[in-house]
Amino acid sequence: MKAGDPVLVRGGSHMYPDGWVRGQEPTYIRKTLIALVLGDEVESGPANPRTFLRVLTAHGIGTINSAFCEVVR
Repeated sequence: MKAGDPVLVRGGSHMYPDGWVRGQEPTYIRKTLIALVLGDEVESGPANPRTFLRVLTAHGIGTINSAFCEVVR
């Protein structure tokens, strides 16, 4: 997934909104929705790093694990 790609975000997932700090509740995505990828970041450290996407949704801009997303074809 790359910047500009539309993705489906699965209902039941969560997103960390801009300005989120540890201890705050994330934004919960209740129903599947479409989002626009703004960028990505690969986690450093673990043997199997996760990729997080920065996305624009109806809930605003935030960061979400790419495992919760699917590219719209």
